[in-house]
Amino acid sequence: QDGWLHAGMAGVIAKEGFIDSFPYTSESIFTESYADLQFGFRLLLVPFLVLGGMTGVKIASVLFGSLFFVTLYWYLLQRKVAYAFFWSALAMVVSGELMYRLMLSRALPLLLTLIVVTVYALEEKKKGLLFGASLLSAWLYQGFVLQVFVVVLFFVFYRRNIRLLCVGLAGTVVGVVVNPYFPKNISLLWTQLVQVNLLGNAYNLEWKAWPLLQFVSVNWIVLVLVLVAGFAAYR
Repeated sequence: QDGWLHAGMAGVIAKEGFIDSFPYTSESIFTESYADLQFGFRLLLVPFLVLGGMTGVKIASVLFGSLFFVTLYWYLLQRKVAYAFFWSALAMVVSGELMYRLMLSRALPLLLTLIVVTVYALEEKKKGLLFGASLLSAWLYQGFVLQVFVVVLFFVFYRRNIRLLCVGLAGTVVGVVVNPYFPKNISLLWTQLVQVNLLGNAYNLEWKAWPLLQFVSVNWIVLVLVLVAGFAAYR
């Protein structure tokens, strides 16, 4: 469903250029004030349309999902983690739910890729890279709040570097403000993230917590690895 929407919007952008209205529905939050919160992702899809509509979008999905695992492997190599290829390959099979979402025609794989880059930039104090990752996340997908969350957590629990915190947050602010849909994107972000998902949560099942047994059954491999790593760290 999301894939058809992204493919269709990418096709409209390819033909008409910048879109400042959404006349395709009469009863939606887009009717009176339209802002494309994923315009960066849809721009990335446009070149793949030459491969044939949904076929091109599916190819893009495979490439974007693969990019996440390649970036994860690169990050582990940079951190000199032993058996980096094994851990990267393991990430592909530890959770069926994760792989399902990474293979969808959505911006999530690219956002996760930028989060890995963000962690590397924070650890290595690469301010330019951090700013760029934050900026691109804000243009890519409204889930950029996860990237902001990582930046704040790094500051609170790992390294209290106020400059890194400010650079990361500045990249997000610039991405939100230097935006073809500003300021309409602000009100839509508030509606989607806060009113619909955090407060109402009437439509998006992905924002609902799993029941405990389902959480364990889906992620048991990850949980076992976390327990083993914690035990090894404190021996």
